[in-house]
Amino acid sequence: MPQYRFGMFTFDAGSGRLEREGQTIALGVEATTALEVLTAERGDLVTRRELRRAIWGSAAPASLDEKLDECVAQLREALSDVGEPPFYVLEVPGKGFRFIAPVENVVRSTPATRPVGPRRRMLYVGVVAVAAVLVAGFFSPSAVRPLVTVTHFDNETGDPTFDSLADDVTDALMHDLSHQKGLKVADAARNPDYMIVGEIQNDGTAVRVLADLIRLPAQTHVKTVRFELAPELDRPTESWLAEEIARDFGPRIAAHETGGI
Repeated sequence: MPQYRFGMFTFDAGSGRLEREGQTIALGVEATTALEVLTAERGDLVTRRELRRAIWGSAAPASLDEKLDECVAQLREALSDVGEPPFYVLEVPGKGFRFIAPVENVVRSTPATRPVGPRRRMLYVGVVAVAAVLVAGFFSPSAVRPLVTVTHFDNETGDPTFDSLADDVTDALMHDLSHQKGLKVADAARNPDYMIVGEIQNDGTAVRVLADLIRLPAQTHVKTVRFELAPELDRPTESWLAEEIARDFGPRIAAHETGGI
């Protein structure tokens, strides 16, 4: 069974063991199953029905939804994920849940069985030493571009007509950020330095788009930007939104990396 790393946590799906920086975190059987399912899906939506069946079996009725909410609440509490916006477990109202933090597979290394002779060992040490000198000489912290990942914007309006907007804003934002000097857009599995989490809301009077910039791995909330969609926009909405978010977050990330803010 796989082992996962996300934020300050590691989770062994085989044993159900959850650790935070080496310390075991108590987690009930139902919450452990929920974590196993959500982390395996890596950001994809897990419906309430799918999660109920995984925890209580294929015959689990919809009447267990309240118990499911309690189970997810226990999981979020164990992950210290009780604020808003959430960092690990995001509820999609009326649909299900997503595990939105970057998830990395932990690779268990197997030691080599072939003995290494003294001469070969000296060669290895020499190569490592030379490589260290080269790295120190040719690379500096300022030359390393911070990695940024963009999670898929969630359509929380309950209106499927906004699904395409969520898709397009996500794609356009990744494109715009990738063209900003000093930044590199990366997949969530590559241990990014920053994560952008977005959503589309509708309170009945206006449609709003929110984006949060979060610095990893400390999970530091840097900034939230909000936009209220207006019918008089003369440019494609997704292009305008992506441009504005990238214009705000890009320089802010650069300033963070250089200690400017």
